[in-house]
Amino acid sequence: MAWFRKEKKPKEAIEKQVAIPEGLWVKCDECKEIVYRKEVEQNLSVCPKCGYHFRLSARERFEILFDDNKYKELAGDIRSGDPLEFRDTKRYRDRLRVYEQRVGKGDAVLVAEGKLDEEDGVTVFLTTRGTTTAAFDARLKEVRTA
Repeated sequence: MAWFRKEKKPKEAIEKQVAIPEGLWVKCDECKEIVYRKEVEQNLSVCPKCGYHFRLSARERFEILFDDNKYKELAGDIRSGDPLEFRDTKRYRDRLRVYEQRVGKGDAVLVAEGKLDEEDGVTVFLTTRGTTTAAFDARLKEVRTA
């Protein structure tokens, strides 16, 4: 009879938490393989399995493009402003602050000068997003007059 017997419950599995650092692996968008991040970085952000090119920021492109990863950013102190104090659902000033936190300082274009294939003084323009602002125009004017 079941009155005198103790029903045995299955033992619960003890889950071991394995601490894997965040960002150690990256998943390829093309072949869906999980690849070691350092291996991708050593391969200049190209998947070693299928050859897919991962997205690069403008500053990462500068590091790859210029000799010895050395370059000087030009007109980097020019920032977008909000002279009209524009506001829709959020203030434009707040949107700019959030964008800078997410992407880094800069605008629609980054300008850098450095050594490219042993030739000094090469200026390169890279865009970071699709829209332009007054800071974009000012940056181009400053570089053109320098």
